Amino acid sequence: PGGHPAKSMWVIHHRDRAEELKTIWLRELLSEEPQKKLKYIYLANDFLLQSRKKAPAFLEIFPPALLRALEDVQDNCDEDTRNQARRMVGIWGTRQAFPADTIAQFRAALASAPIPELDVEPEIVDTPTMLASCKLAELVFKEAADMVAD
Repeated sequence: PGGHPAKSMWVIHHRDRAEELKTIWLRELLSEEPQKKLKYIYLANDFLLQSRKKAPAFLEIFPPALLRALEDVQDNCDEDTRNQARRMVGIWGTRQAFPADTIAQFRAALASAPIPELDVEPEIVDTPTMLASCKLAELVFKEAADMVAD
């Protein structure tokens, strides 16, 4: 149901859950095989750039998760994947999606040893609605990431 842009629009539509979506996105990326991590970066690129006007909170909330994701790409992926991630960071810099110091941190993460891990454990309230929402977000991210790979 729906292509990659539809998944990005789903994420943007649920901007009121941005913090939770960030945590799920990062958890899914970190658990993915190295050759599939880049598709999560592409998905983030799509919804982050689209959200600049409709949901700017994503651009404020996502940098720590992106930094951790880029560190993971640096540590666990091949050089081609790292180069593609560097290209994405370059696009974010050119489009001024993030402040210059944030872009510098992203570039540093792809150029050197990893920076200490961030705490990405979600604070989940144990309600059926919350759990169903988390599961749906996981499915959306996985499905969108699979579409990027195709």
